[in-house]
Amino acid sequence: MQFLLLTILSSLITSVILKVNETRGGNRMVVAGANYVTAAILALVMSESGKLDIGGRWITLGVVAGIGFVAGFILVMRAMSTIGLAVPTSAARLSMLIPVTGSILLFNERPSGLRIAGIIVGIAAFIMLGLAQRKRNDGEGNRRGGFGGVAAIFAIVGSTDLSMKVAQSNGVDKDATAFYIFLTAALLCWIVVAVRRMPVKRNAVILGLLLGIPNYFSVYYLLLALKRLDGSVVFPVVSAGGVIAVTATAAIFWKEYPNRAALIGLALATVAVTLLGFQ
Repeated sequence: MQFLLLTILSSLITSVILKVNETRGGNRMVVAGANYVTAAILALVMSESGKLDIGGRWITLGVVAGIGFVAGFILVMRAMSTIGLAVPTSAARLSMLIPVTGSILLFNERPSGLRIAGIIVGIAAFIMLGLAQRKRNDGEGNRRGGFGGVAAIFAIVGSTDLSMKVAQSNGVDKDATAFYIFLTAALLCWIVVAVRRMPVKRNAVILGLLLGIPNYFSVYYLLLALKRLDGSVVFPVVSAGGVIAVTATAAIFWKEYPNRAALIGLALATVAVTLLGFQ
């Protein structure tokens, strides 16, 4: 349980730092690149085995997951700047439906009736969160990126989480997995910065380097939790805690109160991940 709580706390701190960056107008790609440099260094330093050789096919998985990390990261930051903290972060948390379903189908984790109900409620929550974003965008005269933005976050973050479950289930070293994911993500971000000739400001670099600490530990503790518990338990509990913590934080510090559709979606998401947490 302590690893689940530490995963939730690390994810919350990551979300708060991302929100601070968006309010200050920091360059997202620079912040992301610096963040992944710190995370990769931590993965190297924290390595228990002292080596990071995991074989060709698992390095490939790490590279693909690293690309997914960057894509999800940028999408969440972009959504935060337009619709606030709660909805995109909750959509990312709700994406646990993908690794939960994968855990059931690929690793023979048999769901109970309550978990099946949780999957159905989770789909309804996903639809409501998408509608909430569309309504807000429509009210501002901007119809672009409504449901599609939430759907992209859902698909990319969920698929990345599933890839870590696949690696863990095949006995791949967690430190090596994290290192190749973060190294790929860092290289990708800085290549984009260089190609687009983006300005690299010191404040954005410092914020990104700090962000890398909780971002690394959110993955580190998640992998430790997956080593001890079924994925169909870990992902729902982490998601439920994340939804509640982020929504409360957004309301307290940024006065971001969800509209009716978002409120229904958040409530359904909480119910869904709670149901999925039952054996």
